[in-house]
Amino acid sequence: MIGATAGGCTQAICPSMSYSVVWFKRDLRLNDHAALSQALCHGPVLCLYIVEPSLWRSADAATQHYHFLLESLRDLYREFKRCGGLLQVVSGEAIEVLDRLYALKPFHSLYSHQETGNALSYTRDRAVAHWCRLRAIPWRQSQHFGVTRGLKDRDLWKDLVRRWLLAMRRVPDTWLLEPWKMPHSLQVQHNVYVGKDLSVPIVELEASTRVAKQKLYALRAQPHVRATKREVVHKHGSRKRIAPVKQKTVSAPAGQQHTLDF
Repeated sequence: MIGATAGGCTQAICPSMSYSVVWFKRDLRLNDHAALSQALCHGPVLCLYIVEPSLWRSADAATQHYHFLLESLRDLYREFKRCGGLLQVVSGEAIEVLDRLYALKPFHSLYSHQETGNALSYTRDRAVAHWCRLRAIPWRQSQHFGVTRGLKDRDLWKDLVRRWLLAMRRVPDTWLLEPWKMPHSLQVQHNVYVGKDLSVPIVELEASTRVAKQKLYALRAQPHVRATKREVVHKHGSRKRIAPVKQKTVSAPAGQQHTLDF
């Protein structure tokens, strides 16, 4: 556990202190960690990573993934020790772990990054959200990897375009990508004119793409280019057929806390 402000992590939490939980997922670092920074601004925190058996039994989990996870957890554990903190690593399903932790010492908030995973992790997140709602625990998820889940409309760029280009505010949504192709009747109807209010493209994209491809194919067909290609393949190409590596799924350890004292 950590009790500190965002500037450091040195003070351990007393049993009587209220705290929040920072759930580490696909964000095993201390620097530039939005969820951890926000949590530390509101008092002591418990930093938690959960090794979830159901996720590690899935078809897209493999031995090398698990080894990489262990290496990353060791590095993060050492980083926490250097600043006087502690990373708790627990094996079990997320709901079960949170239940045990809440029964042992109730926490007031849950912080994490919003995970971009697969159907299993998404289903688990929905279950955790329901668990938090039942206990009136706010779960604050910071955006991660530039992806925001649950949006009804992902065309947010059009608001940005219309914010800075005033003429685009008069262009209907259906013509927003290629406003220069808008029929003259619509230009009159919306009082926005191509060549006056809206710029005309410098080149015609489809025709220019065709010309560029024709030039590229013609160059690749020349004898000296083909000869150079054969030399590169002969010098650097593999002469052995490598058998595909069969990936094995990994079963997570039994439900217990890992000490990570390396």
